[in-house]
Amino acid sequence: MAMSFFFSEADESAILEEAFAFIDACDDSTTSSSSDSSGSTTPSNGGVKVKPSPVAPSSEPKPKKKRVRRPETSSTAFQRRKKAELLALRDEAAGLEAQLEKLKRPNEIPWGMRLDLAVNGTKEASSAGILAETKSAVLMPADRKTGASPWSEQAIRQYRLRLLSEETNRKLKAVLANQAKVNDGLRGLLQKRSVLYGEDFVFANRPQAPALDESLSAMTQLETMMDRVYLNCDFDRQVQKPASMSNTVHVKYDEQRGKTIEFRSTTPMACSIEHACDFIWNAFRSRRTQGSGPNTLARKFVMAMQTNAGALRFNRLHSLRRFEENDRFVVVFADILVMPAKGLRFRSEGWMIVTRSTTDPLRSCVARNFGALFVDCEDGGPARPEDREFAQGIALDTLSGNYQAYMDLQQKTLVEEAARAGMDSVSMIV
Repeated sequence: MAMSFFFSEADESAILEEAFAFIDACDDSTTSSSSDSSGSTTPSNGGVKVKPSPVAPSSEPKPKKKRVRRPETSSTAFQRRKKAELLALRDEAAGLEAQLEKLKRPNEIPWGMRLDLAVNGTKEASSAGILAETKSAVLMPADRKTGASPWSEQAIRQYRLRLLSEETNRKLKAVLANQAKVNDGLRGLLQKRSVLYGEDFVFANRPQAPALDESLSAMTQLETMMDRVYLNCDFDRQVQKPASMSNTVHVKYDEQRGKTIEFRSTTPMACSIEHACDFIWNAFRSRRTQGSGPNTLARKFVMAMQTNAGALRFNRLHSLRRFEENDRFVVVFADILVMPAKGLRFRSEGWMIVTRSTTDPLRSCVARNFGALFVDCEDGGPARPEDREFAQGIALDTLSGNYQAYMDLQQKTLVEEAARAGMDSVSMIV
């Protein structure tokens, strides 16, 4: 430890001023006494002139410049204050010297061992059941007796906190590694076919999905789905998309729904929006019955499709609703499809919106259609792995092909009707 026992500039200036003042006082008293003695002496030769002895010429001494005393440095209070500060600095220097000598002693415990003893003392105390008291302690017993400095207390406190954090971090890492090991073991165990032996017996009498004959609750569910679709869809943003002819299919994976197949189509129609709305609604009403609410249509039927895995049979409950809006025609639909042979449920939902064309609002319009098809996982989805694989694979792909064919047919019908309406309007003009 490097220490400095020099005074500051202010202390040095004060001490120098006191020294110069003392010297000036001594010079004044000496000058006055010498002048008095020279004036009082009388010549002893009785008036006889004595020729002075020649003195070697010397340069005249320069007069000393007296230092000006300032009131603030000459006051008694200032001198006392400076003296007290000087004594305090001397005491502090003596204390630091003692501290330095103490650190230089060969029998003094090194800081590394000292910190280790502090931590070990904490651990021993915690094992004795007084962990709360030892955590609040910051010094060793020896430090309390001798009285350690504040910086040593802070060093021990920070060292203990750091070791406690490192120990907690090691424990958490060990728990995480153990959990990952257990997860890997369980995953490998559950993937063995021998573990699934007898699962068919367990799920042999599992409850089947509710039949569509009890369709009251299912219709209520469909109405709730349609309301949610209508509220969540941003139709204003949808109508701003390009109005060119298109028909696309996209597959995406959702956290809640899993594998989801989305269908989008855009169909420009060379007819007025009023004619297109009447044609579309009449086409919907021709194959559906009146639903429970106003502007609501429903249909219940069985779908049978042939695949490489055999014939697939679905019981389908379909519902759609028309919403009245200014300058646009909005229809929202929802479906529940049940596969009784495997107890699987599928859902589809979407919307259809018809708006005026921006190029010719009076004699043309644009129909946009959107639909999403996915496995119903509200009740947890299929229980067995093979059922989940079948639902996400063969069954969903088969329904996707059927849905795409329906979208193609619907777009073709709209184009033909728009062309026929355009021809009728031309013939009426002629």
